[in-house]
Amino acid sequence: MNQKQWLAHIQSLEVLVEQNERAQGDEGQCLEQIQQLTSGPLRHFFLPRYLNTWFACAIILFLFFFHTLFGNRLIAVFQLLSLPFFLYKALLFLSLFILTPLFLYFAGMYGMNRLIKHSRLYKQKLEHAKQQFDSAKAAARETLQQLLSETDIPPYYLKPYAIQKFKTYFLYQRADNLKEAINLFEIEKTFELHQYAMFRFHGEKKAYRVFEKALHFEKHKKTAALVQNLKNNH
Repeated sequence: MNQKQWLAHIQSLEVLVEQNERAQGDEGQCLEQIQQLTSGPLRHFFLPRYLNTWFACAIILFLFFFHTLFGNRLIAVFQLLSLPFFLYKALLFLSLFILTPLFLYFAGMYGMNRLIKHSRLYKQKLEHAKQQFDSAKAAARETLQQLLSETDIPPYYLKPYAIQKFKTYFLYQRADNLKEAINLFEIEKTFELHQYAMFRFHGEKKAYRVFEKALHFEKHKKTAALVQNLKNNH
């Protein structure tokens, strides 16, 4: 195809590429929801991946009430088991006043989280999320198959960020064919990633945000993986 034909072809793909991007985004959101539900409703209070300010507030309150209720008993146990060795006293203090309440906190949260996960209502919620994920996955695959059937552009570049770049290359006569457009895109993407890293390193937020699209494109290579899965299934 010549330059004008490539431009027309890419313009005809824009809507479908956007639909494919949204479909993949919906699938990713559904998958994330399933992962969160599988982890349980109390995940923010004890699972390392989900720890946030809720955990900080909960652990502080727990330690406060624990030592308020059992502080005198812990002191009595400490005095009873104490020996005239500094290292031994330090380890005993750490075990009684810090490690023991932390163990009880995490064990309690794990038990309550597990109990809620096995409730009937929660299982229904998880099953509904799985059904939504299956629907989103099927829609994403269907959209991708339709997109692949209409173009020979490599799946890696079937993203709005790349397609818009290709469009400008052909529109302003910077490229005559797909190979030239891809080479230009890779050069510009590498430059933008370098600029992003440099501005991010120097803390210039307004500057590095301009180049975040290149970073987003580089991180999300899901389309190529989906294509490979489609080929393996046929």
